Amino acid sequence: MATLFKQPGSDNWWIRYSIGGKQVRKSTGTDDEGKAQLQLREVELVLVQRAETGTVSQKLARAIESETIRPIAVEVILESRRKHVAERTRELYLSRDKRFVDWLRHNFPHATNASQLDRNMLRSFLDHVADRFNARTHNGYLRRLRSVFRSAVRDGFALQDPTVGIPTLPESPSVRRPFTETELRDLFVSLSGHVRLLATIGLYAGAMRLSDIVCLTWSNVDFQNRVIRWRMSKRRGKHMEIAIHPRLLDELQSAYELRSTELPTTHGTLSPHIDARVKSLGGPVFPTFYKSHHRASEAFRKALVRASLRKDNRSDINRRYVKRRREKRQAAKTGAEYTPEQPVRLHKSEIDFHSLRYNFVSILKQQGCPEAIARSIMGHSSVEVNAIYTHIDADSERKWVSSLPNVLDRSNPPADVIQQSPDRAVR
Repeated sequence: MATLFKQPGSDNWWIRYSIGGKQVRKSTGTDDEGKAQLQLREVELVLVQRAETGTVSQKLARAIESETIRPIAVEVILESRRKHVAERTRELYLSRDKRFVDWLRHNFPHATNASQLDRNMLRSFLDHVADRFNARTHNGYLRRLRSVFRSAVRDGFALQDPTVGIPTLPESPSVRRPFTETELRDLFVSLSGHVRLLATIGLYAGAMRLSDIVCLTWSNVDFQNRVIRWRMSKRRGKHMEIAIHPRLLDELQSAYELRSTELPTTHGTLSPHIDARVKSLGGPVFPTFYKSHHRASEAFRKALVRASLRKDNRSDINRRYVKRRREKRQAAKTGAEYTPEQPVRLHKSEIDFHSLRYNFVSILKQQGCPEAIARSIMGHSSVEVNAIYTHIDADSERKWVSSLPNVLDRSNPPADVIQQSPDRAVR
């Protein structure tokens, strides 16, 4: 059931076994074969009991744990799993890890090591998250903790993964949709300057997310070959390239010609992220939004409000956040845990900047773009992901259905039917 072996490049003995159809390897932490054999027998005991009962008794787990599991603080193992992720992901994990550790200290102060956590503790924490946030946030916390504790088991810091058996919650479908043609016209009438260029890139180069667009420098724009090259903020910095649409080319050339004469105050203050290296790359395409996703998103939100496409509820949200900060400071002074009575939940709008990405994919499909090419342009990893962004309107469906040949008309020979039904682009 379990075997002892020497890992190449390591002086210690290792144990290899299978669980749930997956092969697991863990270090014994010793080069003494006698001590390693003891650990091997303990692992076999665990595997036998798990096979018979489906779990491991707490008594056996604690007995083996005291001999074989190396103690490690929860904070340390969480930090070790933040080292090799992207910066934005690291910030998200840091926030979630802090909430988990604070909750753990308040509710289970004795559980300081990773091996001391059990399924009931994690289930209680995730219930706490589910009560205050939506199902998507709950599932995000669960995925994070599952990744951390699986690595802890592999590295010999825990005997069992306490997230096993905790299910994900069903998530409500996204309400986001593409802009209609009327909404797009109304929107662009109200846009100017950098916000207009931002939206034009989002519409005609929809493979780029807002986080990609705000990081553009003029060295990314190849006017000679009419392409934009960049590295995705997602997919571990995958290199991407997209052709520049003629309409977008005009907007980019106008912005490039004005880059040295236009005052920063025209569109707000300069981004604090602009340094000598950025200037050596030709300068940022968006000096006020460079590497500032939230500033660009807020500017676009205000444009939607001006175009009467979105209700301005920012003042209500800000008022609730100010109240939360005040209550949190008061709780910190008294040493009490702060738990808001009513969490601030942002109302998800049907249209935002990311909707332009939906428009881009949908227009590609409506124009007859093959699925494989659309996926390549967008950088999507699967057909399922690409389908999320595809929204075909009723007029396009009606047009394609109406274009089908009358196969029951005997005056049309079979050859004509074949010629009339190729994949045609709708102009």
